[in-house]
Amino acid sequence: MTKPSSGSNAVVVVAIATGLLASIIINNISRLLNIWESLWAYAVALIFFVVVGWLLECFAPVDTNFKTIMKYIGITLAAIAPGVIIDAQIDFFLRHYDRNLFPIEIIMWWIFAPLPLLAGIMLGRDFFEFKPNNKNGS
Repeated sequence: MTKPSSGSNAVVVVAIATGLLASIIINNISRLLNIWESLWAYAVALIFFVVVGWLLECFAPVDTNFKTIMKYIGITLAAIAPGVIIDAQIDFFLRHYDRNLFPIEIIMWWIFAPLPLLAGIMLGRDFFEFKPNNKNGS
């Protein structure tokens, strides 16, 4: 299967959108499954971030190197912070639930998310039979 070609703007949009929506989607799916306050919520987060990593690789241009992929992961991680703030505001104003640890939650996602994101990227590279261009022989 060949990888679709798309511009780097698309992958930046995907990185920002998924980072913003990460905590909202993960928390709401966990609530729907009634596992929000358990460790099973981390399984939902793991699956979500693997899918996000796969999407980043899918939307990245074919010749994207690892350094650029790490930049996309950084964009995703940066977008998590405002997403957590939005999710905390939704909980506070709509559900009347106070998440008093939401600043620490941002750091928690920054620690948790990179490995599943990398796993999703590696899954995407294998799925698309990614072969890096080796022009220098290194």
